Amino acid sequence: MIALQLNTKSDYSTYIFSGIVHRVSQIKNQDIKSIFNKDDKASQEQLMKTIRGLDKHYSLYVDGDKKVQKSKDKAFWGLLSDT
Repeated sequence: MIALQLNTKSDYSTYIFSGIVHRVSQIKNQDIKSIFNKDDKASQEQLMKTIRGLDKHYSLYVDGDKKVQKSKDKAFWGLLSDT
């Protein structure tokens, strides 16, 4: 069993191993650095451009090894038509 020390000084982002990044208009270099583990400015700028330019219903999936894959999302009305 893994116990987490819960206090205001904990950095919970270290416990997140994968995630989804949707299109956002404003994203900072620090966000890119923490999500994608990219230190060089050129890589950060490229990822910010990619995120800002994502089409509707697309996102980036970031796995535990920080590999990035573009993914087509399913709109909520698409879920309804599947039932």
